[in-house]
Amino acid sequence: MWIYEPRLEYLKNNHKISCPYLPALQARFSTAVLFFFSCILFGMRFMCKPFLCPSMLVILSCLGVVHALFMMGSSSTTATFGLVLGNIIWSFGFIFMMLWFYKYYAYYYRKIGENFYGWKACVYIQASLIFINAFVAIIWQLPNLDEIASSSLSCNVAGYQQLKIYFYNFDTHERALAEIVL
Repeated sequence: MWIYEPRLEYLKNNHKISCPYLPALQARFSTAVLFFFSCILFGMRFMCKPFLCPSMLVILSCLGVVHALFMMGSSSTTATFGLVLGNIIWSFGFIFMMLWFYKYYAYYYRKIGENFYGWKACVYIQASLIFINAFVAIIWQLPNLDEIASSSLSCNVAGYQQLKIYFYNFDTHERALAEIVL
């Protein structure tokens, strides 16, 4: 059976740098950032719709922004077991709460004849982002917290270690490589 075990090890200044499970942590951080911006857009969409004030969905968007910040914090290499486990439990509770509020408001606005159909995609996209984040935390981060905590200090969850940019000169038709170490 094939087991996915993402590891990033490379040499920098003749020192071996070990970043175990870095792609999984970067995936968690990326889904948290996407969830952060989707909560902001989702809340603005509710607040800007005329004659509609679903206050619980606006509050839910505000709670979602705070939850996204906790998701970003728990995807770090120094996250503790309690933070990651608490984030997973709160993630599943938040998914159920978000779906329940959506179903409640969709039923209510269908009853009075208001169009509430465009919100379904927003809610399901946010729920899938939270679920993916929690799934990666359960499968890869939670069982391997000790190994992740022993990673090198230069491991960067929020970015890439090395960025290669190719420049093309149209006059001489040559390519030049610029490496930027972040």
